[in-house]
Amino acid sequence: MAAPPYSRVKVFGERGTGTNFFARLIYANFHAEMLVHVDPVQHPEVQPLRQVPFKERHKGAVAERIEDHLHRVTMHATGGWKHACLTDRLFETLDAADEVLAICIVRHPAMWVQSFRRKPFASFLVEPPDIETLLTTPWVTRARDEVPDLVLDGPAMLWRRKVESYLDHALRRPNVKIVRHEDVLLNVNGVLDLLAPLMTARRETWGVPKGYGRTWEEGQERDFWQIRDALPEDPWGELSEEAARILRTQIGPELLDRFQYT
Repeated sequence: MAAPPYSRVKVFGERGTGTNFFARLIYANFHAEMLVHVDPVQHPEVQPLRQVPFKERHKGAVAERIEDHLHRVTMHATGGWKHACLTDRLFETLDAADEVLAICIVRHPAMWVQSFRRKPFASFLVEPPDIETLLTTPWVTRARDEVPDLVLDGPAMLWRRKVESYLDHALRRPNVKIVRHEDVLLNVNGVLDLLAPLMTARRETWGVPKGYGRTWEEGQERDFWQIRDALPEDPWGELSEEAARILRTQIGPELLDRFQYT
């Protein structure tokens, strides 16, 4: 097992947990090579598809098949899809995996499900009319989720399965760490202080990247400070009683207690 500081970092987290911003935060403050999922447009295996109209090859089954394939064949170099569950296969496949720091982001489920409803990436669902419907509609997983089940009771089970995998590997591997999204917002310097022994700092005082985490999305003006200021005191209060009940039931009290989300 290689001792810190780690020079390679992979950020994991379910969709809508702030992984893009957090990867930028780490790069801005530490000397670290960020392992990112390969751009499907640039990968040589995808080049023949340039003959297919852009809008056609970037939607539906074609795009999903490409993403699942690239997750598998590039795992040795990139760690695969950042939204996947952690698995033993990942750490057995990734080159020099013991020398990679895996940081897993967990977001309060009440805040996560609202973000996920706005942009339910990789969903087979027609846009649900409300969060209650979203939570009670069976969810079909993708191969790159690394979830053994084809169908889950609802998308909250994705949150649960992935967080459970983070906890499992964090208990078994010293190079897997878990960070709460809310702690990054409310105490970013404290989070960076905790990570400092694991990496080499590139600056004397911590800094926060400017702009929105998904830098490629136009028209997004919210930055770190605006997102922090919008964080409610009680995230559960942002949901209806029924939505909160369904979410708590699917995730279970043990996980909620573990992250102080009760």
